Amino acid sequence: RPTFEATHSSIGAYRACPRLYWYQYVALGSGIKSRYLSDSLAIGSAYHAALEDYLTARRDARVLPEDWPVGLVRDWLKANEGSVRAEDVEDIYTHAMGLTRAQRKKFDALEDFTVLEVEKPFRVRLDTGVYLKGKIDGLGTHHGNPWLVEHKTASRVDGDYLEGIPADGQILRYVFAARALRVNVVGVLYTIAKKSAIYGRKNEADESRRQRILGAYAGDDPTIHEWARVSDDDVTRVVANTIRTIRDIGRAERFKGPWSQNENACFGRFGKCPFYFPCIQQPWKKSSGVPPIGFLTKTTKHEELETACST
Repeated sequence: RPTFEATHSSIGAYRACPRLYWYQYVALGSGIKSRYLSDSLAIGSAYHAALEDYLTARRDARVLPEDWPVGLVRDWLKANEGSVRAEDVEDIYTHAMGLTRAQRKKFDALEDFTVLEVEKPFRVRLDTGVYLKGKIDGLGTHHGNPWLVEHKTASRVDGDYLEGIPADGQILRYVFAARALRVNVVGVLYTIAKKSAIYGRKNEADESRRQRILGAYAGDDPTIHEWARVSDDDVTRVVANTIRTIRDIGRAERFKGPWSQNENACFGRFGKCPFYFPCIQQPWKKSSGVPPIGFLTKTTKHEELETACST
């Protein structure tokens, strides 16, 4: 019997638009990706890398350097310089620094919190021949209870955003995964960092604007820690739905389609689909064997597990 596996990201892509899934995970063998990271994804990735280091240091009782996370964020930018536009580097650095310092301050004030695991990879069985893969941001205990830890960056956070956390599909899947790894989490510590919306003033120098952004992060706490318990019934429901979706993905890959287009997914709350150009504007000749202009072939199907980020 064939074995099917998927990640939270690939499940979301397939549900949004099967053709989007094909571009991202199937085209040219392992999928294609944009040549450059979006600003929001780059900021989130650098921020995520810094939080990984912070939680690891807290777990291991390692003292962080006085200027932390300056070197770490710079190292991330250097390691990813081919994926980040040169003109965006300093803005990405500024936001990542401001968000990370604020989140560290929030965590430093959190008492009776013990880090158990950081960036914990998993591959768990959901059903016969059906597996979920991923990487958990963190696992920890608070007041004696084990909790999942999930990091997110956001430009806007309101009551609806927070209310939806206990029913979030990723959270419920990862709760199931944590429990399969024998950590019986009761819910999630959802750490949110709100990105500053400060823009440049007329004739203002870039450095001046960046200093105002750092000042805003230091002055107005952009972080939220939301503790949310989850329902076992919700976990069961989401896992059942996930099994059906992964089987659908597996059948589509096995029989090479159909990769139908969902026209309503071309423009969403995060903007235009990243594959709108080769899919709609200038249809890509897939038989060429090379990625369309502005895109690269992915090295592995699930690269997101190697360069994990929260957006």
